[in-house]
Amino acid sequence: MSAMARRRTRRKTTRRRGPKTFKLINALEAFLTFNVLSHEFTNTNPISFLFGEFLPGISSPEGTSLAEIARDPQGRMEIIGARMMDPERVINAVVKTAALSVGFKISKRLLRKPLSLMNRTIKPLGLGVSF
Repeated sequence: MSAMARRRTRRKTTRRRGPKTFKLINALEAFLTFNVLSHEFTNTNPISFLFGEFLPGISSPEGTSLAEIARDPQGRMEIIGARMMDPERVINAVVKTAALSVGFKISKRLLRKPLSLMNRTIKPLGLGVSF
């Protein structure tokens, strides 16, 4: 019987990761997508949906907020479910979010140089934010 020699393996090098940053463009895209979806399915904007009854002057009479869902979950979810079953609303939401996504991809590509210049300007401040 011959003993096999132990195989030499190279140790994997550790990957260097850059500092975690909060990307403002991605946050704006997420907010606008949430705006489209909340408008189509709850008849409110994101601020009104999240803080509707807690901030004066923001609530929407025909819309649905989180506080209303918490107070009457069965009734409000039925309303939202009925809106989600409406094909016209669903098509509107799909088309708007698709257009938003494509628009952001194109704008990121077109604005690559100005955004990188702004990121280089902001990076020394150490805010953890980039565009």
